[in-house]
Amino acid sequence: MRVETQSHFNSVDLLAHLKQVALFKVLKEEDKALEHLLKMMTFRQYAAGAAILKEGAQGSEFFILIEGVASVIKSTIDAEEYKVAILRAQDHVFFGEGGLLDTETRSASVRAESDCRCLVLDRPVFEAFSKQFPHWAYPVLLQLARTIHRRLGKANNDLILVHHALVEEVRGGEKLED
Repeated sequence: MRVETQSHFNSVDLLAHLKQVALFKVLKEEDKALEHLLKMMTFRQYAAGAAILKEGAQGSEFFILIEGVASVIKSTIDAEEYKVAILRAQDHVFFGEGGLLDTETRSASVRAESDCRCLVLDRPVFEAFSKQFPHWAYPVLLQLARTIHRRLGKANNDLILVHHALVEEVRGGEKLED
């Protein structure tokens, strides 16, 4: 990983990218807010194959993929890895959002599949932004809560599917009645 102070992206490109990131779409008409956020973020570059986040590690950083492709990876209890998702910069994806709220234990690893560049926002910096500009922070935090709620709902549904599959397997192929 390399932390960069400069990027080959100009501020207009980055501002346009931020406006397309779901978490910040609520501020797409607020260029000043997004400009403030951009100034608070750092650039990080990761070579193909490098770990961006590690499952089980503590983290307080939020990432926006601005270039490249990365994979979200989970580990089984036998330490076997499997891909959960592929993240592409052109989809304006972000990850590690829980780190903006609390020092979280990362629930998955994220690995660079190609050379990647990320914008990174650290929680203490975001907290300072929130205190200074609560009128801009509130809609972002509301969108963050919605994102986490949606992801939690998906995880719950996935657990129900796994439960049903396990019960069906134990019963010898009999389907569960809903």
